[in-house]
Amino acid sequence: MPPVAGTAQSATLSEPTPPAAASDSEAQVSFGPPPSPPGGPQPKVATTPAAKTLEATSTFGSPAPRNQPTVPAYMLALGDRTALVGSNGASTTISAAQAYFLTPNADIMADFSSQGPTDVDFRVKPDVVAPGQSVLSSIPAFGCAAPCFAFFSGTSMATPHLAGSAAIVRQQHPSWSAAQVRSAIVNNADQDALKNFQNGTPQTDVNVIGAGRENLLAAVNARVALDPVSVSFGSVPSGSGQSRSVSVTVTNLGASGTFSLNLADVTSSGVSFTVSPASLTLGAGESGTAVVTMNASKAAALADHQATLSVSGGSVEVAHAAVYTFVK
Repeated sequence: MPPVAGTAQSATLSEPTPPAAASDSEAQVSFGPPPSPPGGPQPKVATTPAAKTLEATSTFGSPAPRNQPTVPAYMLALGDRTALVGSNGASTTISAAQAYFLTPNADIMADFSSQGPTDVDFRVKPDVVAPGQSVLSSIPAFGCAAPCFAFFSGTSMATPHLAGSAAIVRQQHPSWSAAQVRSAIVNNADQDALKNFQNGTPQTDVNVIGAGRENLLAAVNARVALDPVSVSFGSVPSGSGQSRSVSVTVTNLGASGTFSLNLADVTSSGVSFTVSPASLTLGAGESGTAVVTMNASKAAALADHQATLSVSGGSVEVAHAAVYTFVK
């Protein structure tokens, strides 16, 4: 099946600890650059939280040095920094048990992640965000002793996550078209999961996060498909006072039902968005059309203007799409 277009990446913040020795190990708490691996380059000393979230479209990752460290590695939350600094030089015993640890550093957008809108036509990109920062991946078995693994970052890491997710959705719903699989993933992403890499505040810019961070379970359970997966009105010349409309096809993927449509999260000055009709009643497999309209006043601020098209079944949101225009 064709790839899911316009995907991006996000990373889960805590990597699993590398395989540890059978016995507990003693670690000395100290700071400063670690020694260079034999025959390898000097490792970089992290100055920002290690766990980030990538969202990108065109940044290619590079592998870590092939002579990967053979000593156990330990990850600590940024909130433990004060305690660590106070214990500089001290020794402690760390259990060899392997586990996943979720820290507040999770779901931070990578600082190198590519952003929209697209050139010329000013459309929302990326569509969706998936893991793409410091992903442990296999590498070709030449120049190292198999099995060979390294950490990579970039679109080349986010894309496999989205492709794998699409394969699972297609497996669960073999009758869905490629466009419906794409919508299931994009339009059911988690909107409020991602954080700004500079200060940890919620990241809401649709040209950074698209529809949000992918949620595979929600995609598998999708109830409707949207086409297009986002609503972009392009650029509007300042002072022109234009109005534009985009048709969105809503396809019912489940049982018959009535779906309400509304626009939320409007962040604009002088630009308004409306949707009509306010609801669609669709039988199983049926499609209906809603029209989203953008009205930009002559006094509209020169800026990005965005909103969220929300589709609900009863009181539960079943899909959402980014809505965007740019006044220039």
